[in-house]
Amino acid sequence: MFMDESLKTELSLIEATIKETLSWKSNKDEHDLYMTVLNLSGKEKNLLRFLLRRRSIILDRLLLCTQAEISRLKEVNDRLLFLTNSLYQKTYSLYTTLLEKGYDPAFDDDIMIEGTLMYIADSWEDSESVLSMNEDKEYGSDFRFMMTLISDLNGDKLLYPCARTMISYNQKHSPTMSMKELGLDNSLDDGQSWDHIGLFKDICVCHAIYSLRNDNLYSYPDILRMNDFWCEVKVTHQLLTDLKGTRYSLIED
Repeated sequence: MFMDESLKTELSLIEATIKETLSWKSNKDEHDLYMTVLNLSGKEKNLLRFLLRRRSIILDRLLLCTQAEISRLKEVNDRLLFLTNSLYQKTYSLYTTLLEKGYDPAFDDDIMIEGTLMYIADSWEDSESVLSMNEDKEYGSDFRFMMTLISDLNGDKLLYPCARTMISYNQKHSPTMSMKELGLDNSLDDGQSWDHIGLFKDICVCHAIYSLRNDNLYSYPDILRMNDFWCEVKVTHQLLTDLKGTRYSLIED
């Protein structure tokens, strides 16, 4: 296995700079990291995002593509694609049920169904959320710390979902309409790989992985170590009124 030592040195310096920016001490725990990130200034957060983006670029360039990594990427990819499709299916199921019997004109001025799929790194002191691999020492990255930091930074914006569904109630919609007719089909995963840099040529990389790399600052080596995912669909009913009882309906009719 060949690895560019100059890139490894830069990676080490970047991660050291990140910890220095955080004034990080090794005896601190995950909650300390969350609170540290929470209290950072906007300038400090932007600096960390810049450094983490450079880190992800370097790690992708260092990617060894061992057989173990290829197998793990396929495993993560299959799971994320399954969860993405499940997210769309559950959103569709809830919405068609809502169209049948869920609308209450006495309360509902707006109804929104929203689904999100995210990676969560909430146990970086052990291997639950961040899995170890035999190649860890080759890269030299503190994967558990860095992946948790990325998750905490993204938490400022309630995390960037790697897959998302959203639809507002519309009285013109019918429960007999298809997922495609309602715009709730997974059109992003159309059989074309989202691996635009061609590192995994024999795997049709799903859009969720593309989003993790491009919207969430993770690298391929990070993604290979992901283990915990959060898939959620929720329905929000809203009543919008002023003191006199005037309603402000956003529902299309």
